[in-house]
Amino acid sequence: MFENKLCPRAMIRFPGRSPHVLDHGIGVNWHHNWVASDAPRDSSPDIDDAERWELLLDELTFLRVACIRFGYQATRFVDDAGRIDWDAEGFTALRRLDEWAAENGASIVFDPWLIPHYYSFGVGEDGIFYDAPRDLPAFVAGFVMPVLDHIVNKMVLRTVGHFILMNEPLLGGSGTLLTPPGIDRIAYYVECYKLIHDAIEEAGLPIKIIGPDTYSLTDWAVNLMHDRDLDITPYVDALDHHMYYTRFDYLPPNLVPGHSTPMSNAIADHVLPNGRYARAHGKPYYITELGTFYYGWRNGDPFGAATHEAFLTEAEFIIRSIEVGCGGFYRWAFLAPGEYGDGVWQFINTVDGSYTRQPHTFYGYGTLMRYSAPGALVWSSVIDEEIDNVCYVQSVGLELPGDEYTIFVVNDNNAQERVVRIEPPDGWTGDWQKVLDDRTRKMVRCDIEPVDGAIHDCLPPMSLTAYTTRRLQDDHLLAENPNRFTKA
Repeated sequence: MFENKLCPRAMIRFPGRSPHVLDHGIGVNWHHNWVASDAPRDSSPDIDDAERWELLLDELTFLRVACIRFGYQATRFVDDAGRIDWDAEGFTALRRLDEWAAENGASIVFDPWLIPHYYSFGVGEDGIFYDAPRDLPAFVAGFVMPVLDHIVNKMVLRTVGHFILMNEPLLGGSGTLLTPPGIDRIAYYVECYKLIHDAIEEAGLPIKIIGPDTYSLTDWAVNLMHDRDLDITPYVDALDHHMYYTRFDYLPPNLVPGHSTPMSNAIADHVLPNGRYARAHGKPYYITELGTFYYGWRNGDPFGAATHEAFLTEAEFIIRSIEVGCGGFYRWAFLAPGEYGDGVWQFINTVDGSYTRQPHTFYGYGTLMRYSAPGALVWSSVIDEEIDNVCYVQSVGLELPGDEYTIFVVNDNNAQERVVRIEPPDGWTGDWQKVLDDRTRKMVRCDIEPVDGAIHDCLPPMSLTAYTTRRLQDDHLLAENPNRFTKA
């Protein structure tokens, strides 16, 4: 098929199911009350604005978000005397998200983002603010455990099952668990996790701990712990880190927004060994923040994070990371101050008051989320490309709960199509449809019929395509193209 196409061709096969599971699925970060100083309004709607809250929850439903990391800064609900305001609006927001998640099969991670100032060492003689807890047992007993007990036993939330201590610790200066001179912050951090783990276990709370939550796949805190003969794995239930630094393999560095790593290096040197390390210790492995700096953010073009190219970079990273065993992805961020903050990360434009969709981010992730699912079994692909010296085509197969199947395929070539023959695993039967995202078409769908047991198609440049037997009730809302997407 597509005999008249001059572009190279590729064949995609799935020889066997891998041992990996997409257990958390693909979701988002929700950082509540994130506001930039010069922004016209908060990125979150007023807690009493029922209409806009309903709109946001409806958008979560359309996207079929699988997991949410709920960030709520401790300084918003803990005063300078260490008193916790249980009526703070973030807990109301968390309850609404929990109700939504319970109805939609999603899970929530709670992250208080930073150490309350009351518990910190405070300002040292050198004038530096040391934010690490000055008394670890008092911090755990006075803050961590009361908050978790409140969420589980007082609020009786059903989907908040995971806890992260703070955002991006050990990053550098104050605000990242900085300890005074003479105290090894890495050892202190591990000890803090041990005390939290032991307290949760003693209290019998159904909360799992995720750590170390460090800011980059190239600076994983586990390696710093190994340098000191320390091990955090007995005290966490899952290992994680964040990811912003990848680029397509064929692209040069872009030093304006900062460091970047070719995709294949990021997978082979970091995601693959980190995931293996986690599984060797009986733990799952997640990317709890995900984005792309390469096209701009705080540095460079603030809208770079919202481009189609940035989305496709993230889509390829997700596909390739699923293949090597990463079980969950949390994209940064569902709501954000956008150009008033550190880049246009948001799915929904709330700060300008429009509540419109950020198209490349929203629809691209809509395809990834809607046609994947928590608990999906992973089928790794074998891809044969005719003449390419760079692998432009990437793919993964997902066996979804309920005997539904999805094959995600990316073509990251900037200008050329790729004709593909896709051979689904034996037994993957059903009514197949394709959903396409490229530079101009967003979640455009049509039915597609395998021929001789294979799906034949032509991938546009810079595209994500989902081939799936999953049929959702609101698929009819997607733009349809009943004809061929390309000339034969």
